[in-house]
Amino acid sequence: MTADSYAPVTGAMTTLLAATQASGDVRSDLEVDDVLLLLGCLWRVPPGRAGEEQGERLLDLILDALRR
Repeated sequence: MTADSYAPVTGAMTTLLAATQASGDVRSDLEVDDVLLLLGCLWRVPPGRAGEEQGERLLDLILDALRR
């Protein structure tokens, strides 16, 4: 089941990453697998308000890491 959804997701991410790299909005040395690993931490955030706050902080860190 996961294998069926992996290729379409990474395909879409590849297109998006290429476009944002071409525009200069994100680092040129990133690969889709890098972005997936960074985003993986968000699945570990606990539920509830504290988790939401932690998720916001982590997302800020992720976005900072992706920017040029």
